[in-house]
Amino acid sequence: GLSINPSGTLIAAVKSRVNIASHGYLLLWDARSGKLLSSKDVGATNIGDVAFSPDGARLAYTVGENIKFVRISNKGH
Repeated sequence: GLSINPSGTLIAAVKSRVNIASHGYLLLWDARSGKLLSSKDVGATNIGDVAFSPDGARLAYTVGENIKFVRISNKGH
């Protein structure tokens, strides 16, 4: 999964686990500089789609059959 926030300043992506021993990650980049801002380890679960809320304040992502939400800091964005 990949998503760009409504203002075009942030890019979110997910990295699913590769095997039983690996973990899934939620990744957040600055779209202008390409700098990785955050890498959240979601554990040994399958992570899927990711999407910003319409106001860009939250990020939703799927883990297995569940939907998780995180608040996005707007510092500098």
